Amino acid sequence: MQVDRLQRWNISTGEFTEYAMSIDEYERSNERAVLEVRDGLTWHNGDPGDPVSAEDLQAFFVCNEIANETVAGLYDSTGIEILDDRRLELPLSGKVNERIFRQSMNNWDLDTPYRRYGDFVERYLDASDDEEINSVRSDLRSAEFEEPHGNGPFKFVEKTSSRYRMERYDHHPDAENINFQYWDVNKVSTDTNSVVLNMFPDGDVDMIRNYNAPPTVWEQRDDDHLNTQLPALWGQALTFNCEHDDYGSVRVRQAIAELIDRDLVARNYGQWGQPVQAPSGIVGNIAGDNSPSERWKDWVTEEGAEALHRYDDPERGRRLLREEGYEKVDGQWKRSDGSQLSIDIKVPADYSDWQPIFDTVVNILDEEGISANKNLIDSTSYYPDHYLEGNYVAASTGWTLGRDNPFYTFGQWFRPLADRVYKMNFGPEDVVAPPFGEPDGELQEWDVQELFANVRTAEGDELYEAVEQFAWVANQFVPMLPLIEINDVTWQTADDWDWPDPDDEAWQAKWPQWWLPRQGLMGAKDDDEAA
Repeated sequence: MQVDRLQRWNISTGEFTEYAMSIDEYERSNERAVLEVRDGLTWHNGDPGDPVSAEDLQAFFVCNEIANETVAGLYDSTGIEILDDRRLELPLSGKVNERIFRQSMNNWDLDTPYRRYGDFVERYLDASDDEEINSVRSDLRSAEFEEPHGNGPFKFVEKTSSRYRMERYDHHPDAENINFQYWDVNKVSTDTNSVVLNMFPDGDVDMIRNYNAPPTVWEQRDDDHLNTQLPALWGQALTFNCEHDDYGSVRVRQAIAELIDRDLVARNYGQWGQPVQAPSGIVGNIAGDNSPSERWKDWVTEEGAEALHRYDDPERGRRLLREEGYEKVDGQWKRSDGSQLSIDIKVPADYSDWQPIFDTVVNILDEEGISANKNLIDSTSYYPDHYLEGNYVAASTGWTLGRDNPFYTFGQWFRPLADRVYKMNFGPEDVVAPPFGEPDGELQEWDVQELFANVRTAEGDELYEAVEQFAWVANQFVPMLPLIEINDVTWQTADDWDWPDPDDEAWQAKWPQWWLPRQGLMGAKDDDEAA
């Protein structure tokens, strides 16, 4: 609520609504886009603050390129031209498919005031070699600011050990849609089950963005609990360290994929998950009513969908292990030196709804004769000290970035970050897969940069071909194994607050609790709450 997003995307209807930024012109053939900041949008550094400007938008694109985010593969920030106070021209990286560009603007906040990020922008644009670029990247990642900054309908006022308080910012263009004064983010407990059950009658929490509760908790909901669900556009995956002595082998990773029963994993997760049918990075395995879906096939041809390997053949998994030099002795898989084949899987300890997934994976592999261990890591250190540092044998994470466009999943899996790829410890030159449609064919090199370029710029039938080629490489190289895809469940109290009907399509944008107040579709029922 403190910062505005570039746009709103309704997952159900596919409709885009421009918000903090609009696309004034998009010329694929001329490889350019003209973008404009919303009129009347101001920073929280005054009463009102400075207008959000084209320079601030430039900082957004440059900083994402510095960080080498997937979105940065669509443009060249060094060629940005400021046209006036609110508009800039963005050079595209080739004839970028407009559908991909538009969806790539989802889930981004315009949170880069030039007055704070301008030094990074100027250093990056002036950099003459990789050493200087890496220095800017390192400094940007470690940058800290004394005061929060924002441009949304609520501004920061105070922070305690348990509460982050924001107050309505009356200069925001949508402030008149909001009839309450404060937006508090409360740190209540790491036991989310107890939090949701204690929202009534006088709990400290009015809403939880999303939480998929176990059946025992779901069945204890209060009558005034309002729950809705929307596609998560992601799910949990088993990630491999591709430098590991065992799991650096493509065929060993494939073997593990064959052995893990994703149907069982999904059943043990609960009602909001479905198994990934063809692990390849393409979203669309679960429908809004939690039933299986084949929407993922919309991105590929019938032949392409058929070619993607399903990984549901344990006997093939055992054969692959034997071909890689492992031997099963007395029910246990041994390495060629006689030592036990094992796998340690790091999982954030506080993510309670993730635990059944990886408990199931551990049990399956243990029963197969692979010594498996779930290694619980405190969530505050899991990503910075373990996952993002590639410090694991195997790990747990989400396998997409909350978008249904496969360009983004491929970016999460394969886009280079310095000398590694998304912390899975491999480089573009390491990517090998068999020929298309031949899972047991000889491994060969695939040009990742060419695959990216094809998906980024293709249209029509060529886009289907580009996606299925990249999906095939993801399906066969298996840097991570998508296990399930889920729906997200939102939690709200309805005793003091007005909300749209749970079936209203307004809920189908991430995240609805943040959009509905801006749209005037959520508010306090009485003056006490509005105060």
